[in-house]
Amino acid sequence: MNILVGKIGQAINFNIDAINCNIGGKSDVTLTLPVLFRNNPNEKFYLCSRSNFLKLPDNIRKYININENVFDMFDGYNKEWPIYEQPYRYMLQHDIKLDVGIIFHGMSSSTNNINAILKKDGEEYSTLEVLRNYSAPPIYILNRTNIKYVGVANDPKHVIVLAQDLTNLPSIILSQYTDTYDTKHYKHINYEKMIRRSDIEILTTKIKGYYSGIERNVLIGSQLKSVDDIIANKTKKDIYALHKGAPWDRKKAMLDFIGPRDVEIYGKWDDETYEDTRFKGEIPFKQLHEKLQKYKYTLVVPIKEGWVTAKYVEMIMNGVIPFFHPSYDTQRHIKIPDFLRVSSKLEYYERMNYLEENYGFYKELLQQLLDTITLDDVNGVNINNLLMKASYWATEGTYKIITEPLYEDKMVETKQISLF
Repeated sequence: MNILVGKIGQAINFNIDAINCNIGGKSDVTLTLPVLFRNNPNEKFYLCSRSNFLKLPDNIRKYININENVFDMFDGYNKEWPIYEQPYRYMLQHDIKLDVGIIFHGMSSSTNNINAILKKDGEEYSTLEVLRNYSAPPIYILNRTNIKYVGVANDPKHVIVLAQDLTNLPSIILSQYTDTYDTKHYKHINYEKMIRRSDIEILTTKIKGYYSGIERNVLIGSQLKSVDDIIANKTKKDIYALHKGAPWDRKKAMLDFIGPRDVEIYGKWDDETYEDTRFKGEIPFKQLHEKLQKYKYTLVVPIKEGWVTAKYVEMIMNGVIPFFHPSYDTQRHIKIPDFLRVSSKLEYYERMNYLEENYGFYKELLQQLLDTITLDDVNGVNINNLLMKASYWATEGTYKIITEPLYEDKMVETKQISLF
């Protein structure tokens, strides 16, 4: 099959070392797409998002494109065409028939393509450059081709793409929470003739999103370690790593449980928050993971009440026992001991202290959590099968799942590579 891949609202950086501790956001496509490319030699993948793929050193690009089945649709960039038309024009120029798409959801606004829709007063829209460059290209080619595609959403702000000018909606959304979502979108866009927004019929369509375990893509490329090796490095008690988040007060939810204790908190917050010196800001992906090796416990708080995030499994992978805030995973998708689901600050303190005083139980609990991570999680087999099965389902086909990775060689170490 010819498979369209990309992320709405974000350039794809194939260099994991350059990514800060934004586990559920910037790293999703970086970790996931190479797994698809490498394990499906009979499929062709077409990148419709801007990326640094063409600027990668030869050894890195060869690792990602070992099957020579990855094609950057910005290759041969033509300045005479609007940036958001480049992937679609590439498709026409190379006579490509796309069969299906795997599109990660991200930032957008109600109007992203400015060549088809006018304001109520007849004036043209002036969208932000970031929307024209990163949101509009995937939206434009999805609309023009009307292919079926799988939407992937790991952030409640983007589980439904806000773009009302996305007329081609996903066949299914793989997410971290199960729900039905109302999506507002234009019924049709005529790209051959500008039309006032007030003259376009706006529809509301219900789309089903499913908890899928997609957050476990953060495990790709990790190493399985023994509980004894992990415990040997543990010298500190608790640490916290999360961003401000929206649409609810994640900071308050966390601090209500942490209290005034002197702890380290990593992530991206507003300037006012940094007046509390416990907030340390963002640090690179690898540096965060090195720091986690020393700590024993954390509290995971969702981006939105009820949701699962990648944080719980990221912490387990690094030997950090995650306690679940009462608002985390309210649908109980994650199979963890109820001991780790805490309802109050007092209960959180008491259970951390119990583990501190009962080494045998602490080690047994940590081993139980480590056992939830399998070889097929870290080698990408599970995520590959999830996404490829969904894409074949969208086209009413059947995907023959893989049982082991096609290639065993590991990603080589890289220096920072610029996006463009």
